[in-house]
Amino acid sequence: MCILVDKVRKGLAAIKRISGPTWGATLEKRHQLYHGKLLAQIVYACAAWFLHDPFNDPCHEKIMFGISPRALSLLESLQIEMLLVISRAWKQTPVTLIEKEIHVLPILLKLHSVAMNHRCQKYDSKEYELIKFDTQHKHPFTQMGLLVDQHVRHIREVRRLHHDDEAELEDLWQKPAKRKVWVKDFTYKKAFEEAKKRFDLWARAQAAKPDGLTKILNPAYRTGFGDHCFSLYFGLAAAQQTMLLGLRTGNIGINTNPVLRRATQSSDMSCPRCGDPLHTIKHLMFQCPETIRHLPSLIDAASHSDFDRFMTEDTDLISSYAIAYFGLDQFDSVKDQARYQFPRRRTVIRTKGNADYKK
Repeated sequence: MCILVDKVRKGLAAIKRISGPTWGATLEKRHQLYHGKLLAQIVYACAAWFLHDPFNDPCHEKIMFGISPRALSLLESLQIEMLLVISRAWKQTPVTLIEKEIHVLPILLKLHSVAMNHRCQKYDSKEYELIKFDTQHKHPFTQMGLLVDQHVRHIREVRRLHHDDEAELEDLWQKPAKRKVWVKDFTYKKAFEEAKKRFDLWARAQAAKPDGLTKILNPAYRTGFGDHCFSLYFGLAAAQQTMLLGLRTGNIGINTNPVLRRATQSSDMSCPRCGDPLHTIKHLMFQCPETIRHLPSLIDAASHSDFDRFMTEDTDLISSYAIAYFGLDQFDSVKDQARYQFPRRRTVIRTKGNADYKK
């Protein structure tokens, strides 16, 4: 496991050299590097070593002598390291939020999905028969084999809904290409639905905390798990993507952000530009005298003044506006660039979560 961690951290160091919060490779490119380089190193041959059931189903027998809790904790810590670099989010941004915003499965669910995909592909093969040697069901390979049996039964039950002829279904199942598609679709959907359920539970738990009302005002807490959130960042520059993630999660350089106050050891929540008691995102957008003189240009470009629509439709405009006029130190190096100044027009139009580019 230590060798794996070292390999991944070397990859992260390389990504840091080609991108930063306001420059370099965009979030889409970093996302590709995460899946194609970092995650590929982690999931390699995981069917042989990832002996764990992350679903905690009471109907399933507990995996004995599987992967250790320390190794599981190390994998989850490594996921946090990777996502902070890939997303360029502030430290202490909840990893659950980052996973949802950039459409990444929790690492244990991803490993389980890939491992079960391989095991189901090998079902009824000579390799699969080799693990069926412990009749007492104590060996972890045998216990995982029982899970494979359940997965295969579920897959075949789903496919029966589309194929009435049992003989035809059996013929299709014996074709490796067809089986591969069915198995991959089932294992991914199972992991995705679990991730979606976990996020919903987590969001409700956050809302129940003493500061929950403040948290759920941030758009990222009010949308479900799915790739529709990741599409909000398409077509934006690296600085805009960093700004948008901060605006949606609330973890950005405003004095009402508890993460910033802990880092600066300050209790002051007032606006440093105008002295208003609360330095919030909406205050900077609609109330602060230092920024509202530019507000008509923003409204004119978007043809509305709805905060939620800015966070889900006109992400190009609001991220540019925030970079240029919010006065956040993190963006001082780029705030004067012409691409972020107003008055301007839309360069990205979003329809049902997709980004189209204006010429």
